[in-house]
Amino acid sequence: MKNQLRQKSKNIRKNLDCKISSEKITQIIQKWEIFQKSENIMIYHPINNEIDLLSLCKNCKKNFYLPKMENDDIKPALFRPNEGLITGKYSIKEPQSENLKDLTDLDLIFVPALCADRRGFRIGYGKGCYDRFLPKLPAKTITAIVTYDELLFEELPAEEFDKKSDFVITPSGIFS
Repeated sequence: MKNQLRQKSKNIRKNLDCKISSEKITQIIQKWEIFQKSENIMIYHPINNEIDLLSLCKNCKKNFYLPKMENDDIKPALFRPNEGLITGKYSIKEPQSENLKDLTDLDLIFVPALCADRRGFRIGYGKGCYDRFLPKLPAKTITAIVTYDELLFEELPAEEFDKKSDFVITPSGIFS
């Protein structure tokens, strides 16, 4: 079932306007009180027409982190927009800076998804990287999935290891 949803979501997403949806979502996030109060924020480097949040880093006095892959584990690393990125595992761009030592420093994490549901569950690419990473976070760290309106469903199949996010953000707004 999840593999069929992955394929369906990839087919839908490749025909969506990433630029417009990303701009709408970043505008919503910039006005969001939780974002405004957060100092240490983890985003992701977009691939395959994912929502692009990199513009949040411009002219913003916050610390941003990108995931760095070590084996199949996510390690947040400080992202400095003026420093070059390297191509890491799965051909995803990642910082060369050292990894964040203490995950309790993270206030907010934006989680990529192929699709999500209104309950806060997501379907990713199937590698389980975020499913292993998210349970390591302290309860105070807020997680938010970002996706297109067209890829937000009422309910997706969820298994016991799937980690629910606190919020889902689409171009239409924030759902908790």
